[in-house]
Amino acid sequence: MLRKIILFIELCAALLIFGCGTGISDKNLIFVNTDEADRLLQSGDTSLFGTDGATVLVDPRSAWQYSQGHIPGSMNLPLESLFFDAWKLDNAGIIIVSGLTWNDSVAIAMSKDLIKKGFKDVRTLRGGLTSWTDSGREVEKGL
Repeated sequence: MLRKIILFIELCAALLIFGCGTGISDKNLIFVNTDEADRLLQSGDTSLFGTDGATVLVDPRSAWQYSQGHIPGSMNLPLESLFFDAWKLDNAGIIIVSGLTWNDSVAIAMSKDLIKKGFKDVRTLRGGLTSWTDSGREVEKGL
């Protein structure tokens, strides 16, 4: 009986120390459409979470994909370089992540990684560059 009590106490201590995990799922994502994203970028809205930085649009695709067409004013921050380059977003207010298409796995992964890194106001552009161009908005090419 004493063993069971000790085992139970050890289990409780392990849960307190290591927690149950803070997994980020699609439920944690906030999606915006092109009109909302454009309004946030044009208005200079700041985050509700205390940072006064400007709204930043992040494109997580490779530099080559980015150079083939991207939303004007977006920052190319490839997903694979986020570990080293996340500091570039430290002063951002609202962060909008835009991929290429609807349910773009790279954009969704970037949004989740930013949330895991502690960024508070991360949003994902529903439809990405495709919805941006389909709505008649401008696209830039080059780096």
